[in-house]
Amino acid sequence: MRPNLTGTQRRRRAGYTKNIAHQLAHQTAGFNIGFDLASTELGQRGSFSMDLVQQGSTVGGKPVTLQMLGWLTEWLGRDLQQKGLSRDWVTSARVDVMYELQGRHYALVSTATVITADSSATVTIHNAQLPFRPNAK
Repeated sequence: MRPNLTGTQRRRRAGYTKNIAHQLAHQTAGFNIGFDLASTELGQRGSFSMDLVQQGSTVGGKPVTLQMLGWLTEWLGRDLQQKGLSRDWVTSARVDVMYELQGRHYALVSTATVITADSSATVTIHNAQLPFRPNAK
């Protein structure tokens, strides 16, 4: 059931939803994913997904533990708290990433889809990212 909101409130909340989707897509294709790229056996190309509401992540459809899922979940909780929104306002928050190893870096296409009690948004970001290897010379 959709809350009874004014037009301004609906537009503001739609903006919040779009911003959350942007942040999730950007963060997933950004620097921090380098930790998971280095520690997860990915292969030449494929996909991985994270579901922030169900708290699960997969690589190629198989369940795995990705550090990024925890970081994104924490960020989402802080962002909602800052906006004065409850956690259950977000009914679905998912990030799907297609990757391909190109030389030393991964080409990433990160798509975040966020569904809330009163709006939805999907954002796609393209980026190239090196796996983070703290002991590499």
